[in-house]
Amino acid sequence: MKVLGEYLSRENIRKFMKYCLTGGSSFVIEYLLFFLANEVLGLYYVLANAIVYTITFWFSFLVNKYFTFRSKGKMGSQLYRFVLLYAFNMVVTNGMFFLLSDVVGIPPLIGKVFVSGMVVLWNFPIYRRFIYK
Repeated sequence: MKVLGEYLSRENIRKFMKYCLTGGSSFVIEYLLFFLANEVLGLYYVLANAIVYTITFWFSFLVNKYFTFRSKGKMGSQLYRFVLLYAFNMVVTNGMFFLLSDVVGIPPLIGKVFVSGMVVLWNFPIYRRFIYK
């Protein structure tokens, strides 16, 4: 129960709200770029997703470090852990994206929303406990 109480503290709720705000901003940028890459430029959706995900990397890292978590930790070690998580997320999201779109038949623009929502669930606790601690 101690862990649950820790997650429901006023400070963590405030951080989660900021995380949702920054994540929402990041998602809007990512989704618009994905739309342009996939629909306008005609790139294969998995390739478009990987390119866009890489572009939004710095925005996400810096906004979460300085705004959401107000972390004073060492940039290098946080960046290293963030890169590892980002790489993991890219592999998982592209795999899920492929399954949803090519196997299940969900259009990529809808699959992108679903896959991005999944990442939100595990990123916050990982950011809080391991990256921006």
